[in-house]
Amino acid sequence: MNDFDFTDFSLETERLLLVPLSMKYKHNVFREFNSSITQYMYPKPPEKIEETEEYIGISEKGIKSGDDIRLVIIKKDNNEFLGLARLHDVKSRTPVIGLWVKKSAHGNAYGKEVITAMYHWAKENLEFDYLIYNVDKDNIPSIKIPESLGGVVASQKVSKGLAGNTLNILNYHIK
Repeated sequence: MNDFDFTDFSLETERLLLVPLSMKYKHNVFREFNSSITQYMYPKPPEKIEETEEYIGISEKGIKSGDDIRLVIIKKDNNEFLGLARLHDVKSRTPVIGLWVKKSAHGNAYGKEVITAMYHWAKENLEFDYLIYNVDKDNIPSIKIPESLGGVVASQKVSKGLAGNTLNILNYHIK
């Protein structure tokens, strides 16, 4: 298995640039990671900027150690912050891939573009059995992402998010 330090990592797509998460983006993350975004997610939105700073600090450690790729999604034509993407447990046989895109950017297929780019990078650079993509069964636009890459539902579970929301999680495997 390759060892990576993702501090200088980046991916580029036709419309997007993906760069490592850092404190530079803390205000964007704090503002955009809100209850409309976390409706179908386990985390809850931060109440204070310090919670976002703590998350980014932990993220930076994972980025430096090569355990996680946590990326800021930026629109190339105007440098607009769009959200975050993550590939974690990259040294395992079953890394987990996911993302969120801010509400005002929904409906532009940015999520599919990001996950597709990350999937192709992983295929070329990592040794894995499959990627895991977890999504709530009611989040139809996000369900289309793993399915576009040939992902299949391997399991389902019901759980509670940190904000008390009920989640009906489909666990996709993408080979």
